[in-house]
Amino acid sequence: MNIIKPSLKLDKKNKNEHYSIVFKLKNNSRTNYYDTKISVPLSQWDQKNSKVKRGYPNSRALNAVLKQLEQKINNKILDSKEEKKHCDINAISSDKPKSILFLDYMRLQLQDYLTNGQIGTYDKNKSVVNKIERFLELNNNKDITIDKIDSNFINAYEFYIRKELNNSTNTVGKDLKFIKKVINQAIRENIIEVDDHPFNFIKIKSSKTEKNYLEEAELQLIENFELAYKSKQDIYRDLFLFSCECGGIRIGDLLKLNKKQFDGTYLDFTINKTSRQVHLKVPNKAKAIIEKYWNDKSPNNLIFPLLKREINLSDIKVEDRFLCNYSLQVNKGIQEIAKKAGVYKKFSFHASRHTFATRALIKKIPIEIVQRILGHASIKETLIYAKIINAELDDAMKLFED
Repeated sequence: MNIIKPSLKLDKKNKNEHYSIVFKLKNNSRTNYYDTKISVPLSQWDQKNSKVKRGYPNSRALNAVLKQLEQKINNKILDSKEEKKHCDINAISSDKPKSILFLDYMRLQLQDYLTNGQIGTYDKNKSVVNKIERFLELNNNKDITIDKIDSNFINAYEFYIRKELNNSTNTVGKDLKFIKKVINQAIRENIIEVDDHPFNFIKIKSSKTEKNYLEEAELQLIENFELAYKSKQDIYRDLFLFSCECGGIRIGDLLKLNKKQFDGTYLDFTINKTSRQVHLKVPNKAKAIIEKYWNDKSPNNLIFPLLKREINLSDIKVEDRFLCNYSLQVNKGIQEIAKKAGVYKKFSFHASRHTFATRALIKKIPIEIVQRILGHASIKETLIYAKIINAELDDAMKLFED
């Protein structure tokens, strides 16, 4: 019997230049393809050995799944031949094998993020997988399979990262949410029974975090502080002020803004975090910031000229490095500027988003409109800013008390 091996389906690639890995079965003149739901770049496929190249992220997990699918498919073909029946390769269950290692299954989830271009989510949850791997090594339990994960395991892991790694309540919560998402996926694929869900009796805790924002006087101190014209620090400040004035746009979206996305009145861009398309009118103060840099030659035709040379922003890994490096620089830069300007409040660039929201509500913009501008899925997220303003009003009225 000829063994059916996985291969790339080269006649079609996805938006990230990845090709699907399939199993191909010929029945007389007809060819059937079994889609493994795994895709990789052409350069990362080892055609000779029919597997993902070793250097590719999560290659070990991907190859483990491919190997088990290969065994499953070939057994199905052999059974069909013995029974003298036609073998429909697509009738083979697409569920992943129940014996898959927990670590490998988590890496498959990471691979989905990478394939879909969710680099930030990939990076964030990769650190969770790394912590789980260290935890399993300490307990000599790296061979535990996904179907063996129970509430005792979850509780032990939570104790480890809380006590040994000194992770905060919210960091612990984020770790557990990712694990829960992986478990939910395993249930959808019939690897775990719903009744065996390890989170059935576990509540994920979180603690409230303060929404730091700048008051008008603090914003004015930063805006009026003298900086060399169009210096890096001047650009850092303009990015922050632009976000405060124009919808609280996140730093990752601001850094990528291209001159083609501004028509003189509106910005048209896709939010990196949610993939939502935005058509946003730019207020005069923010428009003046764009005009300041409009005639400057900028690599990649970016509005804010931080890049020194052209880079390939269509490559998701190159884009991620660009956004990570410059986000850190801008964050550090705006904090330094604030201190020099006399603003000693602890905050990050993301405070520009909170600042826009509170200013918008103070200016009597309806909360539903603020929600839409910020791109909040639920108005509950926006109501947090209304509570901040109400608390300030309560403090102000205390001045009238005897």
